[in-house]
Amino acid sequence: MGDAVLSSIVSETLYNLGLSESEGILSSKRALIISRKNLNNIAKEILDEKYLIHNTKRISENMYGNYLEAIIGALYLDQGLKRTERFIKDKILDRPRLNKQSQKDFKSKLITWSNNEKNKINFIVLDSLGPDHKKKYNIGFLLNGEIIKTYWAYSIKEGEQALAKIIYKEIDERNSLARRN
Repeated sequence: MGDAVLSSIVSETLYNLGLSESEGILSSKRALIISRKNLNNIAKEILDEKYLIHNTKRISENMYGNYLEAIIGALYLDQGLKRTERFIKDKILDRPRLNKQSQKDFKSKLITWSNNEKNKINFIVLDSLGPDHKKKYNIGFLLNGEIIKTYWAYSIKEGEQALAKIIYKEIDERNSLARRN
Protein backbone atom coordinates (compact mmCIF):
# COMPACT_ATOMS: atom_id res chain seq x y z
CA MET A 1 0.00 0.00 0.00
CA GLY A 2 2.84 2.40 0.79
CA ASP A 3 4.14 2.32 -2.78
CA ALA A 4 0.70 3.27 -4.15
CA VAL A 5 0.30 6.13 -1.65
CA LEU A 6 3.84 7.34 -2.43
CA SER A 7 3.26 7.23 -6.18
CA SER A 8 -0.04 9.07 -5.90
CA ILE A 9 1.31 11.84 -3.68
CA VAL A 10 4.47 12.29 -5.77
CA SER A 11 2.41 12.41 -9.00
CA GLU A 12 0.02 15.03 -7.61
CA THR A 13 2.84 17.12 -6.15
CA LEU A 14 4.84 17.12 -9.38
CA TYR A 15 1.74 17.98 -11.41
CA ASN A 16 0.94 20.91 -9.12
CA LEU A 17 4.54 22.17 -9.18
CA GLY A 18 5.21 21.78 -12.89
CA LEU A 19 2.13 22.62 -14.91
CA SER A 20 4.27 23.92 -17.79
CA GLU A 21 6.28 20.68 -18.13
CA SER A 22 5.22 17.88 -20.46
CA GLU A 23 3.65 14.68 -19.21
CA GLY A 24 6.79 12.78 -20.22
CA ILE A 25 9.06 14.97 -18.12
CA LEU A 26 6.76 14.72 -15.11
CA SER A 27 6.58 10.93 -15.51
CA SER A 28 10.38 10.73 -15.69
CA LYS A 29 10.73 12.77 -12.50
CA ARG A 30 8.15 10.62 -10.71
CA ALA A 31 9.87 7.42 -11.82
CA LEU A 32 13.20 8.72 -10.55
CA ILE A 33 11.79 9.76 -7.18
CA ILE A 34 9.97 6.49 -6.51
CA SER A 35 12.74 4.28 -7.94
CA ARG A 36 14.00 1.47 -5.74
CA LYS A 37 17.53 2.93 -5.77
CA ASN A 38 16.35 6.34 -4.58
CA LEU A 39 14.10 4.89 -1.87
CA ASN A 40 16.89 2.59 -0.67
CA ASN A 41 19.29 5.54 -0.37
CA ILE A 42 16.78 7.71 1.48
CA ALA A 43 15.81 4.90 3.84
CA LYS A 44 19.47 4.24 4.68
CA GLU A 45 19.83 7.89 5.65
CA ILE A 46 16.68 8.27 7.74
CA LEU A 47 16.03 4.84 9.27
CA ASP A 48 17.97 3.44 12.22
CA GLU A 49 18.86 -0.16 11.35
CA LYS A 50 18.57 -1.36 14.94
CA TYR A 51 14.79 -0.77 14.82
CA LEU A 52 14.23 -2.64 11.57
CA ILE A 53 12.89 -6.12 12.31
CA HIS A 54 13.94 -8.90 9.96
CA ASN A 55 14.77 -12.62 9.87
CA THR A 56 17.96 -12.33 7.85
CA LYS A 57 21.63 -12.05 8.77
CA ARG A 58 21.76 -8.59 7.32
CA ILE A 59 19.45 -6.12 5.65
CA SER A 60 19.80 -6.20 1.87
CA GLU A 61 19.88 -3.04 -0.23
CA ASN A 62 16.28 -3.42 -1.43
CA MET A 63 14.91 -4.08 2.04
CA TYR A 64 15.54 -0.46 3.01
CA GLY A 65 13.16 0.86 0.35
CA ASN A 66 10.61 -1.79 1.32
CA TYR A 67 10.75 -0.59 4.94
CA LEU A 68 10.27 3.01 3.81
CA GLU A 69 7.23 2.07 1.70
CA ALA A 70 5.79 0.09 4.64
CA ILE A 71 6.26 3.11 6.92
CA ILE A 72 4.48 5.33 4.39
CA GLY A 73 1.56 2.87 4.23
CA ALA A 74 1.34 2.66 8.02
CA LEU A 75 1.59 6.44 8.37
CA TYR A 76 -1.24 6.87 5.86
CA LEU A 77 -3.48 4.41 7.72
CA ASP A 78 -2.65 5.84 11.14
CA GLN A 79 -2.25 9.58 10.53
CA GLY A 80 -4.08 10.22 7.25
CA LEU A 81 -3.27 11.85 3.95
CA LYS A 82 -2.07 15.30 5.10
CA ARG A 83 0.51 13.91 7.56
CA THR A 84 1.71 11.40 4.95
CA GLU A 85 2.07 14.18 2.35
CA ARG A 86 4.21 16.19 4.81
CA PHE A 87 6.42 13.17 5.51
CA ILE A 88 6.93 12.45 1.80
CA LYS A 89 7.67 16.10 1.05
CA ASP A 90 10.13 16.43 3.95
CA LYS A 91 11.91 13.09 3.56
CA ILE A 92 11.65 12.21 -0.13
CA LEU A 93 10.74 15.12 -2.41
CA ASP A 94 13.07 17.77 -1.00
CA ARG A 95 16.30 16.09 -2.16
CA PRO A 96 18.73 18.02 -4.39
CA ARG A 97 20.59 14.94 -5.65
CA LEU A 98 17.64 13.93 -7.84
CA ASN A 99 18.68 16.42 -10.51
CA LYS A 100 22.12 14.80 -10.81
CA GLN A 101 20.60 11.33 -11.18
CA SER A 102 18.17 12.47 -13.87
CA GLN A 103 21.08 13.47 -16.10
CA LYS A 104 22.07 9.79 -16.28
CA ASP A 105 18.59 8.38 -16.84
CA PHE A 106 18.61 8.04 -20.61
CA LYS A 107 15.64 5.66 -20.65
CA SER A 108 13.43 8.41 -19.18
CA LYS A 109 14.84 10.92 -21.65
CA LEU A 110 14.08 8.52 -24.49
CA ILE A 111 10.52 8.02 -23.23
CA THR A 112 10.04 11.79 -23.14
CA TRP A 113 11.39 12.07 -26.70
CA SER A 114 9.07 9.30 -27.92
CA ASN A 115 6.04 10.94 -26.28
CA ASN A 116 6.88 14.29 -27.88
CA GLU A 117 7.42 12.70 -31.31
CA LYS A 118 4.35 10.42 -30.98
CA ASN A 119 6.51 7.30 -31.43
CA LYS A 120 5.99 3.97 -29.68
CA ILE A 121 9.13 2.58 -28.08
CA ASN A 122 9.77 -0.60 -26.18
CA PHE A 123 12.64 -2.64 -24.78
CA ILE A 124 12.46 -6.42 -25.03
CA VAL A 125 14.68 -9.32 -24.04
CA LEU A 126 15.58 -11.07 -27.29
CA ASP A 127 17.85 -13.77 -25.89
CA SER A 128 19.82 -14.85 -22.84
CA LEU A 129 22.95 -16.92 -22.42
CA GLY A 130 24.80 -18.51 -19.54
CA PRO A 131 23.98 -19.98 -16.14
CA ASP A 132 21.47 -18.23 -13.87
CA HIS A 133 24.16 -16.76 -11.62
CA LYS A 134 25.99 -15.17 -14.58
CA LYS A 135 23.30 -14.75 -17.24
CA LYS A 136 23.80 -12.30 -20.08
CA TYR A 137 20.81 -10.71 -21.85
CA ASN A 138 20.38 -9.45 -25.39
CA ILE A 139 18.10 -6.40 -25.10
CA GLY A 140 16.33 -5.06 -28.16
CA PHE A 141 15.08 -1.51 -28.72
CA LEU A 142 11.88 -1.28 -30.74
CA LEU A 143 10.77 1.91 -32.44
CA ASN A 144 7.19 1.70 -33.71
CA GLY A 145 7.40 -2.10 -33.58
CA GLU A 146 10.71 -2.42 -35.46
CA ILE A 147 13.96 -3.55 -33.80
CA ILE A 148 16.41 -0.68 -34.26
CA LYS A 149 19.35 -1.76 -32.12
CA THR A 150 20.40 -4.50 -29.68
CA TYR A 151 22.77 -4.62 -26.71
CA TRP A 152 24.19 -7.44 -24.53
CA ALA A 153 24.40 -6.85 -20.75
CA TYR A 154 24.54 -8.78 -17.47
CA SER A 155 21.22 -7.33 -16.27
CA ILE A 156 18.08 -6.27 -18.08
CA LYS A 157 18.03 -2.83 -16.41
CA GLU A 158 21.68 -2.21 -17.25
CA GLY A 159 21.07 -3.25 -20.85
CA GLU A 160 18.00 -1.06 -21.25
CA GLN A 161 19.79 1.97 -19.79
CA ALA A 162 22.92 1.45 -21.93
CA LEU A 163 20.83 0.94 -25.05
CA ALA A 164 18.73 4.02 -24.24
CA LYS A 165 21.91 6.07 -23.86
CA ILE A 166 23.20 4.95 -27.28
CA ILE A 167 19.85 5.62 -28.99
CA TYR A 168 19.29 8.96 -27.23
CA LYS A 169 22.76 10.21 -28.15
CA GLU A 170 22.19 9.22 -31.80
CA ILE A 171 18.90 11.13 -31.82
CA ASP A 172 20.53 14.12 -30.15
CA GLU A 173 23.36 14.13 -32.75
CA ARG A 174 20.84 13.94 -35.63
CA ASN A 175 18.87 16.83 -34.14
CA SER A 176 22.04 18.91 -33.73
CA LEU A 177 22.99 18.30 -37.38
CA ALA A 178 19.49 19.19 -38.56
CA ARG A 179 19.57 22.47 -36.60
CA ARG A 180 22.92 23.41 -38.18
CA ASN A 181 21.69 22.74 -41.72
